[in-house]
Amino acid sequence: MSTAMVIATREIRERSRLLIVAAALAILPFAVALAPGAQGNRGHAIMVVGAAGAFNFAIAIALAMGISTICRDLSEKRLSFYFSKPVSPFSLWFGKSIASLLIALLAAVIIAVPSYLGARDAWRQAWNTGGDRLALAFPILLLLFFFGSHAIATMMRSRSVLVALDFILLVAAVAVMAAILRPVLLAGGMRMTGGIGSAVAGGILIILAIAPVWQLAKGRTDIRRSHLEFSK
Repeated sequence: MSTAMVIATREIRERSRLLIVAAALAILPFAVALAPGAQGNRGHAIMVVGAAGAFNFAIAIALAMGISTICRDLSEKRLSFYFSKPVSPFSLWFGKSIASLLIALLAAVIIAVPSYLGARDAWRQAWNTGGDRLALAFPILLLLFFFGSHAIATMMRSRSVLVALDFILLVAAVAVMAAILRPVLLAGGMRMTGGIGSAVAGGILIILAIAPVWQLAKGRTDIRRSHLEFSK
């Protein structure tokens, strides 16, 4: 775990410019509030722009990091540097993952906190009218975009015929799940369907989080073999 923390610290230091960009974006809500169209409702304008900026920028970071964290090093033949050191696949993947997700969260906080301090009443009103559910879903969306984009990048960068097989199996899995849930839905089991769907989604997210460890352990620096092992 200490090796993972060393890798995470290095990644955060290299990506720290994203936090500077976030600090610049934190000024945007107040600049928008000064526009003539925002007069009389500046608190709401600050809240909307601050929340949207924090959410979208954090999601964009998670998406970009998922695409580049491992796959870019693989395609540019730089991953061998880590394997020349006493670094385990677990430490490599989770060190980079922790750094990427932490940067996304910190960027969201840097943008959102000033707008919250500048428009507390508008933030509280939004929180009481559905904002709390969005806030709870936000970390899950970060994980989904990060791990999902890594999966897609692994498949697409390999330029292998395995992509077609991945697609076929995905369609088959969706069709099987729909066939399983259809009788439950027809019987009026909406709550049970939601529970099954949530359980399956959680299982997929866990698999996407753990699969890259196997990918790195077995695929090493070969991008096509890495794709094959990830798909397994």
